[in-house]
Amino acid sequence: IGAGLMRTGTNSQMKALEILLGGRCYHMEVIIEEKRHHLKLWLKAATEGLTKELADEMLSEFRACTDFPAAHFYSELMQIYPEAKFILSLREPERWVQSVRATVYKAQSAGKHILPPIAWLIGFNYMDKLQTAMFPRMGMNPGMSDQELAVAFDRHTEAVIRTIPKERLLVFRVTDGWEPLCKFLNVPVPDVPFPCVNDTKNFNVKLVHLYFSDQF
Repeated sequence: IGAGLMRTGTNSQMKALEILLGGRCYHMEVIIEEKRHHLKLWLKAATEGLTKELADEMLSEFRACTDFPAAHFYSELMQIYPEAKFILSLREPERWVQSVRATVYKAQSAGKHILPPIAWLIGFNYMDKLQTAMFPRMGMNPGMSDQELAVAFDRHTEAVIRTIPKERLLVFRVTDGWEPLCKFLNVPVPDVPFPCVNDTKNFNVKLVHLYFSDQF
């Protein structure tokens, strides 16, 4: 289970875990492409609490999960799945701030300000509602300064390390490659390059579309 924030190499991590575990990894990309109804379920988790039944409904067909919104439920998932291991993906806080502003927050702003009457008519759907509900849990929001966001990033890192037992947690950067990840998961190192996915432009297009699509 990935406990790292969005834009910390979670897409590369998803691809790597799928190679190592021989099954699918749950990620925001999956929600955007095929599980949009899960936004409503995550909203329920954010407002009413994440139960095992709800977690199983969303995650049971996957071997792993990472990225928003699942990563922000690491504490609950640690209890729900006591045998699960966790990966805290990191990057430099300042670079993370730049990345999240250029992707997630940019798409969110577009969703709110481009053709707002249309967005309102389709209910703005659940993406905006979910992000708003998640802000207190995340400890960050687009209105914060760059410095405040960097501090929030560090605060999340500290909270994960403090909460998850060290034997169940790998602190990881995608630049670390296969070795620490494979050792942590007790699997052989594959004879393929470690995935390196940088999909900022494609990500933005998909996320803006998600804001405006009439999903429900």
